[in-house]
Amino acid sequence: MISELILSELSDCAVILEGYDDCIIGIGSIFPHTHSVLIYDVGKIINSLMEKDGMDDEEAHEFYAFNIAGAYMGDGTPILQSDKIVDGDIEMQPL
Repeated sequence: MISELILSELSDCAVILEGYDDCIIGIGSIFPHTHSVLIYDVGKIINSLMEKDGMDDEEAHEFYAFNIAGAYMGDGTPILQSDKIVDGDIEMQPL
């Protein structure tokens, strides 16, 4: 469950990815917008898909790429953060 403190800091337009509360790592904004949105950890999302939904690594990455990373949800679209970069591309493997 998202804490009341985090919820109080979010803009009204912020999108919450249902079922991924444990993947939230912060709050941020993207220029030129000034509203606050959630920041999710990509590795934690992939792990969640594998653990909670029983997907294998390939299925989890495909689901993530198409249904989460590839989805524009308006001005409140969350920021998806990954700290794995290989040869200029994001390597989306579980952390």
